[in-house]
Amino acid sequence: MKSMRLNQINCLASKKQNSGFTLTELLVAIVITGILVAGSSIGLDTLLQRNARNERQTLRRQEINRALDFIAEEIKMADTISDDPNNDVPEGSKISRSTASNQTPILILTIPNFDDKVVYRIAEPTTSTVWQGPRVIYRWGPGFTSDGNYSNEGNSESWQNRPLIDFISAEEGGSCESGTIIPESPEGFYICQQGNRTAEIVIRNSEGSIKLRQKAFARSNASD
Repeated sequence: MKSMRLNQINCLASKKQNSGFTLTELLVAIVITGILVAGSSIGLDTLLQRNARNERQTLRRQEINRALDFIAEEIKMADTISDDPNNDVPEGSKISRSTASNQTPILILTIPNFDDKVVYRIAEPTTSTVWQGPRVIYRWGPGFTSDGNYSNEGNSESWQNRPLIDFISAEEGGSCESGTIIPESPEGFYICQQGNRTAEIVIRNSEGSIKLRQKAFARSNASD
């Protein structure tokens, strides 16, 4: 009799072991799995967003550096840098000097053998272009050939106002360690000027997270 009871107990225990999970256990497992999956998804999404943001920042930094290099190279070719760009805008550039136009001349260069002065300005993007604001840096000057040489420096009538870089900050604010800040109320593009042959170019992106500088010397001052 005793052995029979033991056999029955063993059978019941075996059936319980082989019966699988209970409904409660399954529900708990599903909830835990859902929490883990949701947590992993949130973590992955955060990581992807952070990576995308870092990639955008890297790209913007590269674009700003290229713009700084371009402007600096043109400064090196110049004889002089205007210390009063608001009043030195060439008539042929058709650049409005009205403050209501939301465009400000920043850098005006006199370059040998050029038909007129080269103008860099900051302005709102035109509605007919893909260039994004709140501000864009524009350049009025000669174009370039496919090999990078100037194409029409002797004919300013064919010069155009072309965008150089967009996504520039419209927020006022800036400082110079030395020299005169131009303009007086700078936004995302300004220069720190010393005399008429030295300028530190400053560009700040629209988010304000990137602010880069580069100093350049007009060619007659390169040996100083």
